[in-house]
Amino acid sequence: MDCIHFAQWPTELEDAFILQGTSPQGLQGTVPRPKTLVGSPTVGNGLGHELCLSVSTTLHPHARIDSLNCDLILLSSDRVFFHVNQQRILSVSDNGFNSLLFGLSPPRTDVTISVIPLPDPADVVNIRLHAIYNIDCTHFSAPFEASAAAARACTTYGLPLQQHAVPPRPFAVLVLAHTRAHPIAAYALADAHELEPLAIAVSLHLLAFALAAQIGSRYLLRLFALHCSRMDELCRLLLQPPRAHALSWTCCAEQQRALVSAQLVWDSGTQDRVSADRVLATGVC
Repeated sequence: MDCIHFAQWPTELEDAFILQGTSPQGLQGTVPRPKTLVGSPTVGNGLGHELCLSVSTTLHPHARIDSLNCDLILLSSDRVFFHVNQQRILSVSDNGFNSLLFGLSPPRTDVTISVIPLPDPADVVNIRLHAIYNIDCTHFSAPFEASAAAARACTTYGLPLQQHAVPPRPFAVLVLAHTRAHPIAAYALADAHELEPLAIAVSLHLLAFALAAQIGSRYLLRLFALHCSRMDELCRLLLQPPRAHALSWTCCAEQQRALVSAQLVWDSGTQDRVSADRVLATGVC
């Protein structure tokens, strides 16, 4: 993702870190509010060395995305700063952004901004925050793996992915941008998170998928028919069990019925094995 790179800490961070017993390397606590424009020149910190800081080019201290001012800093694992609004984040998260914002002091204009370190890299955090703010981020050219990681993280941070992954919302547009190169992976992502509108949009690109073209229409249809009819055929077999053998003192009628059902279920799959108890519990028939 694109970031603004500073020769040292900008003014909002260079004066002092008001932390909970940590140093700037820890980056956990609060920092003074910004006093300079993003990207303004800096000239050393008087300590004989320089520090470098990266700030999001979209969510920077002076961004005016909406009427809400920046009162919170989210810090990615690779130390990129994202300036956001607490209320905006809390309004879309049903678990306080993975409980990171629970108990956080209400923002005040005369003191400090809280810094919340996150375990995710900048490209994943960037995608997630752009989805929250409903801003397009395809121009950052993030890899598909970052989009998949951002989708998984939405569950962790209590974000309703079903609302953000509907075309033409930015996250859906981002996933669709990868469908030419990753059609099956994009379709699997939509299926894993039950994003039906996105899956429908992605499926248009599966017709030209190289593997589907290599298999050919006849055998591809047979493969789909196999998956669709497999459980139906299993139910048919279970409803018509084979004839049992003669009763003996070691195997009564009840034991024979249980054995026949278990054997049929065991032989039904070529790759996975399902126990009779699981079939009966799920009620596939």
